[in-house]
Amino acid sequence: MSSEWTADELKIFDLYGGKCILCKRKAVTLHEIIPKSKLPKTWNTFGNRVPICADCHRKIHDSGAGNFVSILRDLQRCHE
Repeated sequence: MSSEWTADELKIFDLYGGKCILCKRKAVTLHEIIPKSKLPKTWNTFGNRVPICADCHRKIHDSGAGNFVSILRDLQRCHE
């Protein structure tokens, strides 16, 4: 995790215990659920971001972020 996270970003990490939403390893970044290309003005809102590890982040982008929207949304709902 970066030392430059905002308060909201830190809250997202805390909500998930600092773990990747997909594999439960240590999260190092936040990933948007609905891709930035689909929500150019509001992609970085609190409810559209989840913590993710570097390996899962790479897999998401290699496979196409749009393919993970429903998976990430379903996992996010488990934490509400």
